Amino acid sequence: MKEIKQYISPKYKDTSKYKEIREGVYQTKIDNKKYYVTSLSFEQEPEYDEGVMADKISQYPLEDILDNYHCHISDFYEDLNTENSKTCYQEFASSHIESMDAVQKLIDRHVYLKSEEGITYIMIDENYMYPIAVKQPIRLIRKNPTPKELVMDICGIIIVLGMLAVLISAFVAGFTKSSASIFIFAISWGIVIISVSIINILKNKK
Repeated sequence: MKEIKQYISPKYKDTSKYKEIREGVYQTKIDNKKYYVTSLSFEQEPEYDEGVMADKISQYPLEDILDNYHCHISDFYEDLNTENSKTCYQEFASSHIESMDAVQKLIDRHVYLKSEEGITYIMIDENYMYPIAVKQPIRLIRKNPTPKELVMDICGIIIVLGMLAVLISAFVAGFTKSSASIFIFAISWGIVIISVSIINILKNKK
């Protein structure tokens, strides 16, 4: 991939759907979830086993970028990626704005794959022979969850805590034969079962 440039799609002018966060990065909703998007244009390089024309964009190194930057293609711009053009257009999307930071850092860079001793590396210019991963924040509850997702996340936390209580109370009860420990074991196990049931019900609920 070469000649990587920022592409500002005309659709971003629709402020009812897109909110500009900064130059080239917009906030929108995909399937009623908040996402950040940015678009790039680029040319492929057949000498690196990539495609030639824009109507046939190679799977790699694009997929490696998506995997390492935790994003996906949200618009393939099929009307722009024609058999008569070498310039490719793709919109990248992620629920994490950090991923858009990483994608934008590819602008004016040279991205390709290189194999050495049976290992394939992502090359960025001539210096980087390893994937640049984006650190994602660890969240117990997903960002901007729907009510259904919020309940499922809370149940997941309860299950983890409940299983911890089950293990501890079982360990203590095994040594002390304490009625309190046995009671805590039974209550904790019951809470875990209820939480699992709630998650299963919500998963099957359309």
